[in-house]
Amino acid sequence: MCTRIENFSSELFYMIFDYLCNEDISFAFSGLNLRLNRIVSKMNKPHFSFTKYSSTKFHNFWINYMPLIKHKVVALEFLGRQIDLKDILFTGFNCLTSLVLEDINCRQAEYVITENLSKLKRLSIRGLFADYYQNKNVMIASLLQLIFHHLSNLQDLIILPADNEKLVYDEQTILSTKNRLKTLTIHLHYINNLFSILQYLPYIEHVNFTFSSYYRMSVFQTMYLIPTLTILNIHSVMNPCFDLVKYLFKCCPNLREFTNNGIQMTACN
Repeated sequence: MCTRIENFSSELFYMIFDYLCNEDISFAFSGLNLRLNRIVSKMNKPHFSFTKYSSTKFHNFWINYMPLIKHKVVALEFLGRQIDLKDILFTGFNCLTSLVLEDINCRQAEYVITENLSKLKRLSIRGLFADYYQNKNVMIASLLQLIFHHLSNLQDLIILPADNEKLVYDEQTILSTKNRLKTLTIHLHYINNLFSILQYLPYIEHVNFTFSSYYRMSVFQTMYLIPTLTILNIHSVMNPCFDLVKYLFKCCPNLREFTNNGIQMTACN
């Protein structure tokens, strides 16, 4: 049989279907239609990454082309060292659900959130990724407050520092509990800072966490109850001590999966 290249995919499917019986086809392709619909839907919703754009190329695209399609854009990714985030306005991005800010500092992130994103009533960002640089011993409490206050629909948050930098949470700061965050990926210098943050996340389900120090072991003196957390992944050059593991399971009574440096453990009653 001779098949032209443009018809190859169709002919290949016909050959497969001719070989299989109806029961096999029904079983093997039962979920294919849903998956194809998701793929096609994603392809029709633009995702733009400007991390490899020069400043000139970015501004040309942003000014001349983005206004024509911004109402369809669902994801944007920026590199803070190459692009001045103060020049970016998100007005009209009504479908934007994911925002990635790489190589930014806290001042840049706070500006984007307070002076830009907070003024958009129809914005529905559900995913925010922030990667910091040149911030020694960054106190991230104020940034978390801004995020929870202005991005009320946020469900997935990633906050990571650059190499050899520390993110520190001020335990005296009271965060707002009016957030719907479900997944948190964060690196903190002190392990006990994590529990101080989780107590203000009433819908949290999944946490990926790395830490650098056991400083302030008084964390074990305070019991924070986090009943919604079901998955906790910890990665660190230091292995959590046994007392900490016991503390984790007491704080998270519904924990189903606990991973320590890639070693997975299933919680049992």
